[in-house]
Formats: sequence, structure tokens, C-alpha cells
Amino acid sequence: MFKKTFDVKSSTKLRGSDQRKLRDEVEAMLEASNSGSEDLRDGGSVSVLFAEALTRMSVDVGGPHRIAAYGRGDNVVFVRVDPAVDSGTNSMSSDGVLLPTVYALSIEPKLLPHIVTHAGVVRRLMQGADLMLPGVLKPVEPRIRKGDPVAIVSNGAPVAVAFAAMDATEMLASGMRGKGFVIVHVVSDALFAMGDGVIATSNLEAQLDSEEDDDDDSEFVVVEREDVDPAAITRADSEPVVLEMETLSLYDAESIVKVENAPSVQQSPQEMDRMLELALLTSIKISLPQDSKAYPMPVTSLYSLHMQLVDPTLEVKNSTYKKLAKFLKAMEKRGYLKLKERQGGELVLVSVNSAHPEVSAFVVDQRTAKQIQKNAKASDSGASSSAATNTASAAQDQFIQITDLFKSTASVGRMWKDVGIQKDSLFTRAEVKQAIETYIKVQDLVNKENPRLIKIDAYLTDAILSKDEYASVQFLARDAILDRICDKMTPMHSISAPGSDPILRKGAVKPLSILVEKRQGRKTVTRISNMESYLIPPEELAARLKVPCAASTTVAPLQGGGGSSGKPLLHEVLVQGNKVHEVCAVLREQYGFLFQGGGKGAKLGIKGGSQCRYVEVVDKSL
Repeated sequence: MFKKTFDVKSSTKLRGSDQRKLRDEVEAMLEASNSGSEDLRDGGSVSVLFAEALTRMSVDVGGPHRIAAYGRGDNVVFVRVDPAVDSGTNSMSSDGVLLPTVYALSIEPKLLPHIVTHAGVVRRLMQGADLMLPGVLKPVEPRIRKGDPVAIVSNGAPVAVAFAAMDATEMLASGMRGKGFVIVHVVSDALFAMGDGVIATSNLEAQLDSEEDDDDDSEFVVVEREDVDPAAITRADSEPVVLEMETLSLYDAESIVKVENAPSVQQSPQEMDRMLELALLTSIKISLPQDSKAYPMPVTSLYSLHMQLVDPTLEVKNSTYKKLAKFLKAMEKRGYLKLKERQGGELVLVSVNSAHPEVSAFVVDQRTAKQIQKNAKASDSGASSSAATNTASAAQDQFIQITDLFKSTASVGRMWKDVGIQKDSLFTRAEVKQAIETYIKVQDLVNKENPRLIKIDAYLTDAILSKDEYASVQFLARDAILDRICDKMTPMHSISAPGSDPILRKGAVKPLSILVEKRQGRKTVTRISNMESYLIPPEELAARLKVPCAASTTVAPLQGGGGSSGKPLLHEVLVQGNKVHEVCAVLREQYGFLFQGGGKGAKLGIKGGSQCRYVEVVDKSL
């Protein structure tokens, strides 16, 4: 109702008698919302609301109805609206329904029954969406009826006012699916923007029994706007918590708010469960193909190319399911989709059930749908360049992560014992370097005449020198010691794909192989193998190569690639033509492989061109 800027046609101070009538109406609202609650006429939050004279404004919101708004200072604290305009109810008093705004609810939260949701949903409400029942985190009070006003609460603060779209009994009967509440007013709309942006939350945190755990005991949350100086709003006993209300989008990698001087709020496992369900339902409705020829699809593709496209903040490991496979199997039991486990344990998506009643009833707002389709189109064409523009940490979260690790051998472990380092610890190269520096300092091994050289003591001699060097080598540079110790330690590596936990493996990671060869004397084909070592499903890679390579792709079992004796079956991807450059470009842009060197037009990965330690290119077509 207040999405767009509106005109204030008139503004007058309330007469004393009118203000008393309004206060009586507010107290009746409070009593109706909290049967058996203590009367707050003498003092309390209601008295705070009416501590000064209110102003009545006539507001034109662009429709046939005028809205009466009641202001307290810069903030509108109450509005009188026609419920038939928003909730679909058939009856109302001639004066309309009195509703508190988020400013009033922050002072007295019990003016309305509350509905708790999470920050991921609030972003959508701020974009103009209504509240769907899957986004409700706490049980709905049974006394709520269709058309009843409610307060939407998230992370300890009121964020919206809405009308119930159905009775509470109907919500429960529907399995908490479908549209639950029609939003009338939300933070960041024009009505909120009229105020000073200051929301007091002390009463809210103290009174809401269903409030989520929150370590922040600040009295105020200051929502930063262009015309408000947060530094001017202070507390006597502590600094304020500043929330920067940015131009929000469902596709922002950041949270709805950025908190300074306070710990970040992490979604509870139950909240993450809801977010996963919402992302899956949205993917089924918007981006997942309905053509059966598009399946089977690796579940990692479903998660990274569809669900995370809907909500980049998804983290399966933070949900109650912990694993993507467990979550999807639970959704399979509901009838949303069908899964199949291939030989070797790979889980794939076989089909989605768009005709399921809960899927059919799920509604995605048009703005969200258009943005998802736009992002999906950019992803499919291989034209996305988000990895180049995001910060390093944000980009890394979207790519495969590989960490080279080292484990101590017996001879190296004896060195660590003297400096309090566990011999069974796993080290990165940087951590090995730091451990060496600690050892040098504790043992006082720096050469006094040349600080660049380090004395080789008995432990270092045993760990890094060969027998013929025992008598001849007395000093070495730090880098030489680091290289030798890393060579003596047992190589290991950790690898993880987006949305999955890291996997620890023995040995150094083997490179992904790109082989170009001629078949039948004339036809050239590019063969890619060992992508499974990098947690890349062959079908996913083949699908991503079609457009940039402008050629057909095929997935075939790799000759001698397992499949027996309990070993997983390995595959290779075949692309018609010499497509080394295109394959390396997809590896770089879609999976985060880093290439170095080479000039314009150089074929990536080939000698004389760009190089990547994780990619091995062999061209037999020359």
C-alpha cells in the first residue's frame, strides 16, 4: 500500500478528546491482542506512545481511498486503512481499521499478534512480496482469523504489518503452504521513510516469548538513511548498533543488513531448513527444466546452478539436514522430486513434480521470477563474469576449493615436539613456514654474521639432509629449508565444492586431463577426464561446455576407469573439435581454476600459453 511515495493532503494536531478516543482504541487493541494482560493506562508503553500530542494526516496513496495517518514527531505510529483493499474481507467499520506501524510496534510489540520470519524472507517482503506460509518460523496462534492484522517480526525487531489471508486452522490444514499474510506496511516503504529510522527494540526483546536467541542487548537499532545521521543518536551507557539498510536484492550475497559493533546473526538450523525449501520450490517453479530429456541431473548442479541462484546465502551444513543428499531425500518423500543413486554412489535428480499440490500453490512474485530467469540465462550462456567483479572471498565461495596440506613424518615430527606442535597436525605451506620460524627462534639458529642463513642443528640434519651432506652443509637459507621440509612431509590435500563439506585425501591432487587427438585420421576430438577428482560431475561439465564450444558433447565411461572391485566408475567428456581454449575458459570462469601467463590469442594450458597446475594439456593432433 505504501510502496510508492504518497501525498499528504492535510495535517492537523489532534484535539485532546480525539487523542483520548484514539488512546482508548489502542488500549482496546492491546487488550484484544493479549487477553488477560495487565492494563497499561497508568504508565507503560501505551503512555509512551501518547506522551505528546499526535498529528492527524490525510494521505493520498493513489487509489479511491484516503488513509488517515497519526504521527508522533517525525514518525507515523498509526494508520487507519480499509481492510477490504488489502485483505479481501467483506466488512469494516465506517472509520476503517486502526493499525500500528513498525515504529509503534517497536515501543509496544504486543499491540498485534506476531508472526516470526527470518531475514531471507524479509528481503522479499521489502521488494513487495507477501508472506508465504513456508517463511513462517513459529506456530501461528490458533485465534488468528482471515483479515486479522498481525505484526511480522524478524531477528528481534518488527519489520512489517499484514492482514491474515486465511484462518489459522486453514493454514495448519494446508500444511503451511501458500500465501499466509498480505503485507500492508514494511520497513523501507514510503511510510517508514517518513520517519527518523530509529526502532527501539528493548521492549520487544524482553516481551516476545517466541523471540530467537539474541546476544545483543542494545536499546536501539538505528536504520541508516540518507537524511539520518546515526552518530547523532546515542545511548547513555553504550554505543548504538547501526544497521545499514542498503538497496536490497534477493540475489545479493550479503545479508539483509550489515551489523557494525555487534556479532553477526547466523541463521538457526530451522531457519536454514525453511530457506532450502523455499529455494527448491522456487527452482522447480522457475528455473528447473520440465523436459524429461534434461534429466538425470547431478544434485550438485541442482544446488549450485538453481537453488543458490535463488538464494546465495544457502548453507546446507548449517541446516538440520547437514548434507544435501539428506535434504533432497526428505523432499523426495514429500513428492517434490525423484532421485536415483548411480553406480559408485553418485546421487542424481531424475524428475521434478510440478503438479504436486504444494508446488502448484507456491507463488513466486514477478520481480523475483524475472531476475532468476535473467541470471539463469546468463549462467547457461557462459557469459557470467561475476567471479571477476566479486570480492576474493565471495568468489571463492562459489568455486571449488583446493588446499594443499602436509603431514609430518617421524623425522620432521621430532622437530615440532620441542616447540609444542603436535606431530600429527596437518599444515598448509604457510603454516609449515611459520612452524619453521618458531623452531628457529626457540633454538636460536640464526647465523650472527649472516642473518639470512640458518644453522642446521641435529634435528634439521636428520630431517632434511642426505647422508653425504652431513659433513658439508652447516647453513641453509630459510626458503631452502622450507622446500626440503615440505618435500620430506607426506603430501595431502583438502577439496570442497560449493555447498559441501571439505574432503581430505592422501597425496597431491592429480591434474585434470585435456587430451586433443585425431580419430579416423581426420576428425579432431577433445577429451576431458579426471574431473571427478575435482568434484565436478561429468554431466554438468558437458552441459556447461555445449554453448561456449558450439559443439556437441558426450559423456562416456573412461577406459580402465574403475567400475569393478568397489571402485567408482570414472567418465570422460568428449567435445568435437580442438576446444582446449574454450574448455580452459569454462574451468576458469565456472570452477575457479587459475591460469597464468600467455598473451592474447594464446591457447590456454598449452606450452607457451597460459598454465594451470591443476590442468594437464596434451595435444596429439599436431
